[in-house]
This record gives sequence, C-alpha cells and structure tokens, in this order.
Amino acid sequence: MPIEIRRKDVKTLVAQGRAQLVEVLPSAEYKKEHLPKAISLPLDKLTAETTKPIRKDQAVIVYCANYLCDLSAR
Repeated sequence: MPIEIRRKDVKTLVAQGRAQLVEVLPSAEYKKEHLPKAISLPLDKLTAETTKPIRKDQAVIVYCANYLCDLSAR
C-alpha cells in the first residue's frame, strides 16, 4: 500500500542509504530531469527483469511528475 512521504524525509532516507528512488515516468521524461540518485523504471516497461536494479535491503520510494500524477501509486 503506497504511503505519502515528506520531501525532507525522502532526502534524509536517501542520504542515509536507507531508501532508493525510482522514477516511473517514461524514459524521455527521466532524461529531461530526475531526482539525484533516482533510477528509471518506466511503468509501462516494468517486468521481473527491469526491476533487478531495485535493492531488497532498502525502502523503495517511487515517484512520478507531481501530486496529480497517479503512476507512482500504480
């Protein structure tokens, strides 16, 4: 179940190495702009193979364009 997290908490968790950022927008959007240290896993390309870069020992913070975008929740 997705939960919302505040920006400062995201920064802290990533800086501490306790979380990883995953952007689910299309690759072109990732290339234009993305958060530092984020990996690109476009929602329409998600498979067991493409999710291999996700570390099992860290929390996963999934994000998309803005609060109106529902891709990260999906």
